Amino acid sequence: MNTPIHIREATNDDLTTICHLGATTFKSTYDATTKPEVMRQYVHQWFSPAQIQQELSNPKIQFFLLLIDNNPIGYAKLRWDKIEPRLDPLPSICLDRIYFLKEHQGKGLGRKMIDHLATWSKERNYQVIWLTVWPENPLAVNFYKKYGFEIFGMIPFNFAGIMEEDYAMKYVMVEEGSRK
Repeated sequence: MNTPIHIREATNDDLTTICHLGATTFKSTYDATTKPEVMRQYVHQWFSPAQIQQELSNPKIQFFLLLIDNNPIGYAKLRWDKIEPRLDPLPSICLDRIYFLKEHQGKGLGRKMIDHLATWSKERNYQVIWLTVWPENPLAVNFYKKYGFEIFGMIPFNFAGIMEEDYAMKYVMVEEGSRK
C-alpha cells in the first residue's frame, strides 16, 4: 500500500466521524447474525453522538483514527478505566474497539493500528493490552492470535439485553524477566 497512512489521537471534532465509522463497521460485521431490532438498539446505545461525546470527554479513554489520504477509514478506542483483575499485578489497558471499514480490512491496517497502540501504551507504562472478542467472529479471533494475543478466559457481554460470553484475550508487551 503506497498511499499515505496516518494514525492520530481523535478529538471532539471527530465525533461525527467516530459515530459513522462505529455504526457502519459494526453493522457490516454483525448484520447477518443479528435481528434488526437488536442491531438498532445496540447501534443507538453505543454509537450515538451523546454516547461518543461522553466517551471523548472521559479522561480515561482515548480514541485513535487511522486515515488514508486524510480520509478516516477506521478507529480504535483504548480505555484504562476497565479493570481486568485476572491480569494483576501487570498494568493493563483495554482495547475496547478496533474497527475498519470493510473495504479496508485484510490490508495490514489493523496490525499498523495495534503497533501504534502498543507503542502509545508502553510509553504510559502499560504492560498488557487486553480485549474481548466474540468467539463466533473467527476473522477477528485469528487476527488477534496472529498478532500475539492469547485467550485467557471468558467474559460476559451484554449485546442489547442479550447476555453472551466473549473471549478475553491479552497481549503481554514485556519479556518475562523484565516484569517489575
